[in-house]
Amino acid sequence: MTTISHPVFERAVNGKDMTAIGELFAVNADDVAQHTESILAGISAKVDSEAYGSDAGEKTCIESSVSAFMVAARNAEDLLIDNIEHFVALIEVLLKYNLESGKPHAELLKNVLYILQSQYSKAKIIQKSLATVIKVPAKGRDDGLNQTVAGMFAMTTIVGGKIFVPYVSTVINLVLTNPANQRSSFLTVLNNVYPFAREEVHPFVPKLVKIFDSGDMGSSVTALQILSAVAKKNPELLEKFIDDFVPALSSPMSGAMAIMMLVDLAVAYPDHFVKHLDDIKASVSTNQTFIYNAPKIIGAVGRSSEERARQSMETLFEWLKTSPDQNAVPLLMLEIKNVAGAFKASLTPYLDFMQEYIKSTPNESTRTVGQSILDAYHDRTLENLGNQVVATDAKIEVVVKDTQEVKAKVEEVEKRVLTLEEELKEIDLFVQDHISELKEFVAGIVKKLPIPMNFTTEDRFLKIQKVLVLHFECACKSPHCQFSKGKTFRTETKVINKWIKVAFSAIQVGKAIWDKDVGAVVEGLRSVYEIGKSQYDTSFQTFITEPFLTSSESDELINQLRDAKFFEAFEYDAQLGNWVCHPCAHPPAPVAEPAAVAVVASPVAAAPEAASSSAAEPAATPAAATPAAATPAAATPVAAPPAILEGVLHKRGGKIVRQWQARNFKLTEKTLEYRLIGKDGLRGSIELSAVTAAELVPVANIKRPHTFSLVTSLKTYHISADSDETATKWQTAIAGLINRS
Repeated sequence: MTTISHPVFERAVNGKDMTAIGELFAVNADDVAQHTESILAGISAKVDSEAYGSDAGEKTCIESSVSAFMVAARNAEDLLIDNIEHFVALIEVLLKYNLESGKPHAELLKNVLYILQSQYSKAKIIQKSLATVIKVPAKGRDDGLNQTVAGMFAMTTIVGGKIFVPYVSTVINLVLTNPANQRSSFLTVLNNVYPFAREEVHPFVPKLVKIFDSGDMGSSVTALQILSAVAKKNPELLEKFIDDFVPALSSPMSGAMAIMMLVDLAVAYPDHFVKHLDDIKASVSTNQTFIYNAPKIIGAVGRSSEERARQSMETLFEWLKTSPDQNAVPLLMLEIKNVAGAFKASLTPYLDFMQEYIKSTPNESTRTVGQSILDAYHDRTLENLGNQVVATDAKIEVVVKDTQEVKAKVEEVEKRVLTLEEELKEIDLFVQDHISELKEFVAGIVKKLPIPMNFTTEDRFLKIQKVLVLHFECACKSPHCQFSKGKTFRTETKVINKWIKVAFSAIQVGKAIWDKDVGAVVEGLRSVYEIGKSQYDTSFQTFITEPFLTSSESDELINQLRDAKFFEAFEYDAQLGNWVCHPCAHPPAPVAEPAAVAVVASPVAAAPEAASSSAAEPAATPAAATPAAATPAAATPVAAPPAILEGVLHKRGGKIVRQWQARNFKLTEKTLEYRLIGKDGLRGSIELSAVTAAELVPVANIKRPHTFSLVTSLKTYHISADSDETATKWQTAIAGLINRS
């Protein structure tokens, strides 16, 4: 017998004193912390015997002591961390004995693991105990015990899946060898570990497909989650299983997840989907939410050959005519544009319909996309015009520089223009003579230098100084547009004379709008020019008719926009031939009917007796529910667990120009809160119940590394971390909490 230095625990464990049970739960947590080594050693010595459990009173006292220790561990933050090796030693002792269902050592081990499960967010504790706890499922034959372990593992991988990488083969073995009622929880563990151990999991992909086909709904859905992640980066591993996935479209549980995975596979292997086109069409008829993804599959097949393009166009236009969901129209339009870009002739039978559709639709974004389809069909895009400009750039410069006639006109104009009206006439003549050169100039720079849609002048410093303000708009204006309802991206110019040149050229060829008449346009530009005239040493008329911008001058303007963070809000869309905001270029995935996902097992699920416990507190053990344990002291409230994750991240926000802002983030089981750095007040909160998806965002889509997105029905939040590991850790934690809810 090992003497316990704490008197109450000594009476309960070694003295079998039932009257001490009530006092156990009144012991101060800090007091328990000072005697933890002695308490754990005493319990270990007492249960290290085949005879343990034969004395009912002794068994009750020891189980109550473990429950009281769990309460203390929840209230004393470092109690378990400082004594983890003694706690692991107790688990090792219990592993030596019979762990079949109902056996006393199995019941006690289950209570001990509840203590460890309550600390799942503390990586140091889990790391030091994982090598021992991972042995439990292989030795134990108690379903409740194995469910407890699986639940603890699943909760741990939500916040620290990387620590399971050394044990991924063991996790896979548990998935393959455990019965269906336990396999789902271990699949959840594997799903959370997969981002950190892709190569280790890939050899088992065929077996995961078999689990998907097994008919067990919980396991099937979780296996499909893993396979969907495989399809995004390694579709070649699933090529030969495409025929197995298509029937899942008819499943109300897994259909929504299956069609998103099939989109990735269709882009990689469109030939395999030709025989399944009727199934894809039928799925849209039975589930209208599929209209957001099915067009991508049809479009991918259509881009693979001319004959398939014709068939795909027929389907896409049929959906365009009949779909009751107007939110799906932009997606259908985009796929029509993509197929027509690959095989122009496939659009020919639908030109008249498209023209009428554009005229009749009240949606401005739909009209814009539809018109861009027609412009591309007729080779009217700025990109095509730009290709012609490349061959004539040098000739334009020669025409403007060396034409004696132009120089003579300018000299004549300087002599006889006395008023603004006369000056305007002469400039207008110059523009008419060189309109083609102006258009080519604008077309040549639009791909790398965005052209403002509006220019305004504003007074500064008591109206003594004027500045030129540039206004840019999004060319797409989709429902997700950052610059809708007349909003523009605005910045003051740092190089006035060059922007005046761009302004004048753009206005003359219809590429920009001025909120005044033409005379006011020239007068406005002249007023700004005259302010800085001392820098240029030439008249306004001569300046306006001088050669257009050189490449180095264009680069100077581009650098100004980069300093103003223009390129953090916009990107060039080659299909539209213009600049669009990031939300329009990368709209969030439509919210489909949520598929059921496996719920992470918890102590409540594993132990029916814990049904009255809160989510923040493991339930009391059966022994703790005895009359002796039901004293007022046993009802001492337990402190809430700490936050799951907390740290500094960057949130993308801003009323006009969206910028990345550092915030203190805190993740709890129900919310993601953020605060200003160094401030206590809550800045904002995202309810996890409203989040439908948490996904990592490729750098190419958001122009910022280490970023993940949270999708709700109202908006999409973009949040970035300082590394891929940190971003994955937060995204995986949030995704797991969404699945649990």
